[in-house]
Amino acid sequence: MDLKPQHVREHPRVTTIEWNVVTDGIPPGPFDVIHARLLLAHLPTRRQILADTAARLAPGGVLCIEEWGEHTPPAVLRHPDGSDLPDLYGRYQQALLGMFRAAGNDTTWCAQVADAMAGAGLVEVHTVTHARSWPGGSPGTTLPCLVSVQKEAELVAAGVPVDELRRMRALLADPQTLLLGNLTWSTVGRNPGGAA
Repeated sequence: MDLKPQHVREHPRVTTIEWNVVTDGIPPGPFDVIHARLLLAHLPTRRQILADTAARLAPGGVLCIEEWGEHTPPAVLRHPDGSDLPDLYGRYQQALLGMFRAAGNDTTWCAQVADAMAGAGLVEVHTVTHARSWPGGSPGTTLPCLVSVQKEAELVAAGVPVDELRRMRALLADPQTLLLGNLTWSTVGRNPGGAA
């Protein structure tokens, strides 16, 4: 299920459908596996949607929720000598997180998913976190560059000067830069019996 299923690669054992979990609810299922990635943190009814999703699992079915969050170690692992990239990138990240929170995103949701799954009756709930490094000029470091261009006016309004954003972009393109990518929290739980 996706709002834009045309972006999902075709596979003979996968069926994609256009669906909006906020307005359409969760399809009746049952499903053996449900995977939601970078979705629920944006939705105000995230806990109810998670509970409704867990109720659609087949016996033994698995729910996997993956989210990014603000719980992350320092992001700049290496940068050109004398550059202020750690400070620039830190201010950019804090401003962006503030914008997310103002739009209703819960940037701490990643750390709440395990509790929400257990509350929905799932068992064997566990979380794995993962991040990989992105060298300067790679697709990973291009992501914050593009976001900072798309959201430049909002970032400037949030207190990040435009010259800092431009300098950050240039440093993120430098091959001497090594950035720690977004920390992904993958939380998995299993339905112990039948669908509720």
